[in-house]
Amino acid sequence: MARFFSRFLKFRDHRFRPSAIGDAAARKFSLPSEEQISVRRLLWAIIPLSLIVSMICFSGQAPMRFHVVPYQVLSVPIVADFPFSFESTIQTKRLQERKTLRVAPVYKLELERLQQFQKQIAQLEKDINAFEEQWPPQSEKEVRQSQISVFLETVNRRYGFGLLESDLSALLNGTTVASRHYFWNEGINVLRLVMQEGVVDSGWTSDGGQHSYFVGLDILGTPGETEKNSLRTQEDALLYLRIHLGALDERRNITNALFHIFRHGVYANLTFDREKTEEKKALVSSLVKPVVVNVEEGEIIVNAGTPADGLELEKLHAYRQQLQQHSTTIFGVQNMRLEQVLETFCIFFCAAMIVRTLYAQRQGGQLGTRLLFLASLLVANLLLLRLTTSLWTMRQLAHNVIVFRALPFLLPIFAGVILVSFELGRRGAVIFAVLLDIFLTLMIGKNLDFFAINLFAMLLAVQQCHRALFRSQILYIGVFSGVGLGIAAFWLATFGGEFRWMEGFVQALAAIISGCANGICAIALLSPLERMFHLTSNLRLQELSDFNHKLLRQLQLYAPGTYHHSLMVASVAEQAAKDVGANDLLCRVAALFHDIGKMTKPEYFIENQTEENPHTLKAPRVSALIIKSHVREGMELARIAGIPRRVIQTMIEHHGTTLMHYFYQKAQQQAQAESKKLEEENWEPVDESFYRYDGPRPQSVESAILMLVDSCEAASRSLPKVTPKSVDDMVRTIFQNKIEDGQLDNCPITYWQIATIRKSVSSSLANILHGRVSYAPHIRSGIHRSGKKVDGPTKIAVLNAAKRAGYSGLRDI
Repeated sequence: MARFFSRFLKFRDHRFRPSAIGDAAARKFSLPSEEQISVRRLLWAIIPLSLIVSMICFSGQAPMRFHVVPYQVLSVPIVADFPFSFESTIQTKRLQERKTLRVAPVYKLELERLQQFQKQIAQLEKDINAFEEQWPPQSEKEVRQSQISVFLETVNRRYGFGLLESDLSALLNGTTVASRHYFWNEGINVLRLVMQEGVVDSGWTSDGGQHSYFVGLDILGTPGETEKNSLRTQEDALLYLRIHLGALDERRNITNALFHIFRHGVYANLTFDREKTEEKKALVSSLVKPVVVNVEEGEIIVNAGTPADGLELEKLHAYRQQLQQHSTTIFGVQNMRLEQVLETFCIFFCAAMIVRTLYAQRQGGQLGTRLLFLASLLVANLLLLRLTTSLWTMRQLAHNVIVFRALPFLLPIFAGVILVSFELGRRGAVIFAVLLDIFLTLMIGKNLDFFAINLFAMLLAVQQCHRALFRSQILYIGVFSGVGLGIAAFWLATFGGEFRWMEGFVQALAAIISGCANGICAIALLSPLERMFHLTSNLRLQELSDFNHKLLRQLQLYAPGTYHHSLMVASVAEQAAKDVGANDLLCRVAALFHDIGKMTKPEYFIENQTEENPHTLKAPRVSALIIKSHVREGMELARIAGIPRRVIQTMIEHHGTTLMHYFYQKAQQQAQAESKKLEEENWEPVDESFYRYDGPRPQSVESAILMLVDSCEAASRSLPKVTPKSVDDMVRTIFQNKIEDGQLDNCPITYWQIATIRKSVSSSLANILHGRVSYAPHIRSGIHRSGKKVDGPTKIAVLNAAKRAGYSGLRDI
């Protein structure tokens, strides 16, 4: 396992350097091939992956095989296998709520205003006595009455009682000092009695104690309780005051005057004390003992067809804990844990072997990276799903049953499938979708219906990804997949049993929203994942195939012959890749960029030469170095331009370690001539390795196709006569030479693929290089020998007749 991951990390950290070119450096540059990633390495890589995934999916759920979330409707009942008991939090909370409802709310009794009013009465008594001393009853009646009016204004202004002149006259004329003192004292006593029992507003309701029969009173720090019905409103207190004041004297005018004074001492003096009320409730709640619930053997914990909620979920949680204590262990680990890890390991091993079989003969060197990418994205997606499902336990989300049942359709399941589909193709995406759906269904305890509709929606996304050509289409893929999941969810909710159209509508809407959000996430994550794992999606290749790319524009400007050669190679290689099922986009892009290194010295390559060949004046070794350097220089240009590594890998392998025959033979001839000149019989042969490209040899089918097509297209330009047979013989010869030279030894290519590629290349080149009939001057110009213009149909008819007659030209016509 350590060697496997270290090789991958070493590959990631490697940089493109000129010194990296060569057979020795090729092993560092290339990805681990399918022979290197053996079954033993897969086992070592799958073991920690199985532990991680089982921990993510099944932690907190063992030893039960499914996880029940609030308001989930189970298809089968859960029955207790043994009796157990537990302390019910829900039942205890309900009992505490009932107890606290009976707690009397605490009100604070305020008597400070009563004391102030008592002082006002005492001062009023002094003022009245002083007035009577100054103006006794024996005084002149008219003068005394006028003074009473003045004194009344003074009293009302000072005390605000609003007394009438008749009230003050009754107290001054009908009472003595001693009787008035008696009236003042008795009135204060009656008022104190009323106020100490508590006076409330007319619209009073007991705050927080609607179900309580008692009200707690806190009078000057001394707590006590009274019945709610004994509390008086202000109207009742005034009535009580009038009755008791009326008993003090038989004269009605005297009692009315006393009532008009003492009624100002009646006010609402009860205020709700929330803090002390909560303290009393907390004290009562703390004294409640936990409620113990006993479950008998065979008792149904959660019944089938009913939503799991409240006490049922609490029983289920307690049952899980009891199962953990009753379950058997192996080496201190629960056997259910080991079963889950073993099942996860078996699932991953089967998936890894399928991926290894599918990609071994198709992608060669990128198998290790693809497996690591698939595993990493699966772990990340499962972790995100587990974090999302953990939010379902929130009571705020579970309050509405319809909304809660729509939550499974908001899960992020499409983003990972879309990313894998673009990076690994349809086969890898299907495997990823099946694995993700299996673990998701086991994680949340759903049935086969949930598995089927999720898999259906994910396969829709895979199919749409195969047709996408632009990144903006990823959003439409997510929406389309969400619509598919929504339709399936609506059908399941409305026609799968009880008709619940509102629930189906909400689930369908949730699925569409999830698809849209997953599409946006996939767009945001595609480029970072490509850079992180050095993978290249077809979308990226499609963008690079644009002829307006900066490097291609420069190639067209500085090396037009090479540019035309690259276009021809791209067309032929793309068709050959389609015929054998290889990545045709990769072949096309790599062919367009494979000779960009020739821009540095375009005059040294024959397709760009218009004057004398510069190689005639240079030594073969120098010419060979110049020719070989275009691979390294093209690699550097591509790296600077941000061309993906996979394309550069194919570019630098398109020559392999092929021998440059022309310069090699030229060097041998010069060596022989030099030896003859020096009259040496034994001359040393030229080092052949110096005249070979630095490699590496092709590591993938796409690289092999590019090598073969490049050689065939270049050689086809030197054919003296182009016929289908001559093209086919040339292609056959080149293919045979490459095979005999060992250029395809490191490539996972089959004999059938080689034969199919040869036929495709021969057919494409024969069509491109087809011959034409030589036109007569008067036909080419559209003028007949008689001087008349030749119309289009006549010209075509003449040319066809000449072709059928076998004329090489039209001068004899």
